[in-house]
Amino acid sequence: MPEVVGCHPVAGEADYFLEVVVPDMERYRKFLVGKLLELPIVRDVRSNIVIQSLKADTSLPLGHFGPDGT
Repeated sequence: MPEVVGCHPVAGEADYFLEVVVPDMERYRKFLVGKLLELPIVRDVRSNIVIQSLKADTSLPLGHFGPDGT
């Protein structure tokens, strides 16, 4: 599914957190109803829609760790 750009197992009420990128709500509806909910392992979906991205940086700030990871 090319719409899914990230998939993360999580603790709490949900089992997974999917990051989905689509151009508009109609495409999201088609993805949700036509693909995701058609999977036999998917029983429930809760959606959170991003209104605005205030910061979206893919680099990780790990410079404070030494070469051995400490």
